[in-house]
Amino acid sequence: MTGQRRNGRRTSLYGTLAATASLATVMAMAGTAGAEARHSPAPFATQAQAFGLSTGEARTLQSRADTLLAEEGGTQIAANKIRLKDGSVLVLALPGGHAAYGKDSNGRALAQYPCDFGHFCAFSGTNFTGDVRDYFKCRENPMPFTGRGSWENNQYTGTIANFESSDHVSRWHDDGAYSEDKDADWTWVVWLRNC
Repeated sequence: MTGQRRNGRRTSLYGTLAATASLATVMAMAGTAGAEARHSPAPFATQAQAFGLSTGEARTLQSRADTLLAEEGGTQIAANKIRLKDGSVLVLALPGGHAAYGKDSNGRALAQYPCDFGHFCAFSGTNFTGDVRDYFKCRENPMPFTGRGSWENNQYTGTIANFESSDHVSRWHDDGAYSEDKDADWTWVVWLRNC
């Protein structure tokens, strides 16, 4: 037999029992902490609730945000906004027919995304609806939207936006800011140079 005897029992038995008890305590604590983490509210749940979203709609919105973050990277900055790695902002339309873009600073529902001065905004839907890509930095940007959409060039007066095909060649450009198109064809646009 190995181990020393103490009070008629082997010390290795005490060591084994102590280790087992410690491991069980640690696992129980980890299980509790894990359960708390799984059931804690999402960081933007309060904001989604303020938008009038149900719990299910908030989950749907967060799931879309999580998927897009995994695909494109960036940081979620609001319940329906992601700041992408390139500095542009992706705004997700709210599910369930709610005011598409949340509320303004006075609490009024926003039916249309406010494309700020100095920005170019591309919409996945016609008439300035759907998801929005809000570009501020002057650069060539990938265009993820397909089908019919819309755009608003609210950059500095005269700033021209170029719509490019897959070979990065400008195939069309607008007349310069301010300009817009409520029914644009994104099918052939692969890149957008907003300035």
